[in-house]
Amino acid sequence: MKYTLVAIFMCTGLFSGLASACPPGSVLQKGNGWEGCVQTSAAPGQSGPNWKTQWGAIATDGANAALGTSTEADSRKVAEKTALKQCKQDGGINCKIKLAYHDQCASLISGDRLFFVQSAGTLDQSVSDGIDRCRSAGDTNCTEHYSGCSLPKRVR
Repeated sequence: MKYTLVAIFMCTGLFSGLASACPPGSVLQKGNGWEGCVQTSAAPGQSGPNWKTQWGAIATDGANAALGTSTEADSRKVAEKTALKQCKQDGGINCKIKLAYHDQCASLISGDRLFFVQSAGTLDQSVSDGIDRCRSAGDTNCTEHYSGCSLPKRVR
């Protein structure tokens, strides 16, 4: 009997050690009647892709019908500065940022009375949402005047 208990404890120790051996970057997780290895980070040498945020901006001077845009800028500040500069080059005197966005697309939709800026995950969605907003405001002849994207850039 004494030897049987010793043998059971030894086997339990051996098997539990085998069951809890998980590869690097994972830990043993147990639940009600189950256990398994769950990855907590990428295994060495297998890191995922890295993405760089990119910014865009839209600036306008409605009184002078001037527009300035920027896409794929490294920062919000650079995107806004570029859009304001382009707006002034387009004849704007009192240019103002109407939209700064990152990692998505944007559009400027103009109607007979107003204009609307809109951002979204895709170019088509940005234009569609902007036209819907224009029409919902009771404006007519809602059309795409500008659209562009500043999507994240894969750097690794």
